[in-house]
Amino acid sequence: MSNLTNALLVGLPTKAKLFSKNPKSRPHYHILVEAENQQFDIAVNIASEDPKTADVRVLYAIKRNITPPQVDVLLSLKNGMFELPDHGVTGIDFVRDHLVAKDEMKPLPLFNRSQPIEEQGSEEIKNLIDEVVADPNAVLYAFGHRYDQSSGKNPAWGFEPDDGIHNIHMNQGNYTGNHDKENGRGEDGALFLHFPSTNTWHAVYIAFQTQSFDNDSNGYPKDDSKQGSRNNVSQGHGHHHHHGSH
Repeated sequence: MSNLTNALLVGLPTKAKLFSKNPKSRPHYHILVEAENQQFDIAVNIASEDPKTADVRVLYAIKRNITPPQVDVLLSLKNGMFELPDHGVTGIDFVRDHLVAKDEMKPLPLFNRSQPIEEQGSEEIKNLIDEVVADPNAVLYAFGHRYDQSSGKNPAWGFEPDDGIHNIHMNQGNYTGNHDKENGRGEDGALFLHFPSTNTWHAVYIAFQTQSFDNDSNGYPKDDSKQGSRNNVSQGHGHHHHHGSH
């Protein structure tokens, strides 16, 4: 288990846009969600950073017409933020739940610093999110980590108090020294989109090429040679907010 807060946000998506506090770094796709008279922000990776090595491309898969894990429990939930486990909902696990395999995924587009932010990222993911925003009855189920509410105002949307969810991607299989504090089984992030008018579900899955799909009970790669010393590894990776995440 990681020391992060495994969470599920359920709500009505009202707006979505690409946003980055720093125009020189890749944006996340931010989705504004209304839930129980409160606003929340979802930050989703939809572009890959400029590669210094060949394996940093972020991978994704969209699966249409699926049935998500624990579908009956999901449908019984009111809108809101749930810190898991709660209401019988446990976290999801790409590997254990057979949600997606690495060979089903393809790389996200590279972030291009010379192009406007709104032209970045996966058109396929953006179009799917736009479908949900346009449907007044569609509900978004976002699994990930709740980010700490230390800043008063949400940078992407300006609402207060800031609250939301990030790490909407696989949160296991990170090797020691590379985001391994996010490792945990049953803590993966994903988007499930429900269209009640047709009773269809679609899913967005994201993972990093550097992540392993063959992991131990703590979410560490079974072939991680540094596992024994991992508790001594100091990391320069801060969790104060979601914009620098992965």
